[in-house]
Amino acid sequence: MGRLRRIVRRLVSPVRYAADDALAEREVAAHLALLEDEYRRRGQSDEQARRSARLALGGVAQTMELHRDARTFRWTVDLASDVRHAIRGFVRSSGFTTAAVLTLALGIGVNTALFSVIHTILLRPLPYRDPERLTILWERDARRGLNKELVTPGSFADWEAQSRHVFESLGYTPNWPGARSFLVVHSTFNERVAGAYASAG
Repeated sequence: MGRLRRIVRRLVSPVRYAADDALAEREVAAHLALLEDEYRRRGQSDEQARRSARLALGGVAQTMELHRDARTFRWTVDLASDVRHAIRGFVRSSGFTTAAVLTLALGIGVNTALFSVIHTILLRPLPYRDPERLTILWERDARRGLNKELVTPGSFADWEAQSRHVFESLGYTPNWPGARSFLVVHSTFNERVAGAYASAG
């Protein structure tokens, strides 16, 4: 439990970084003053005592760095500093910030819309069992140079009768791919939907 508490304290330390730093500076200054007093009692001058205390402490800057490393994670401090610096930069150049935010929003919106369309058309499976087994059959009109001619009802009847071992089932719509508009009547309201005539298969 104590280890978890220390980890949490180190994670939230960047939030109160300035206050902790000020406290650490006061502690280092107090420790330095005690060392200087000790060296003065040994007979050193003020300048010599100050120099000896700093040497004994190992340097104020290095001590502060060790203290920061002990009470926080370095990457959280760097992240908080980078965020503060970025916010100050954005506030100073509000025009650039507005343009950057609008560009990001537009890019994200366009990507989302494109992915939705691609997912609907290409990635999402058709609402049928074994959609990868579905296929489309066309008639070919060599005289008119058409390779994808709509199938006539007579041809469909012939194909259905002769292709029992080729296809599991055949379905026919006379106006595919064009969709028609139909009115669906409910008990409380009417709804117009797109659809097409098709055989039971």
